[in-house]
Amino acid sequence: MKKNYLLCVRIETEVLESLKKQAEQEGITLSVLCRQKLMESSRLVRMDIILQEIQKKLNVKLNLNRR
Repeated sequence: MKKNYLLCVRIETEVLESLKKQAEQEGITLSVLCRQKLMESSRLVRMDIILQEIQKKLNVKLNLNRR
């Protein structure tokens, strides 16, 4: 994968230390762990959007059946 952006983020010291520990335990670098977490988050957001769309469609169908 081509890496062509630099992202700077300010986080609390405790969070950074926790991320460093997790990366060390998994045997990967901190940057790789952060990339994984960003990708997981985006997947969860997409799943949440899809679930909301399904819920809206189900609510419309339920309301139509009640008439």
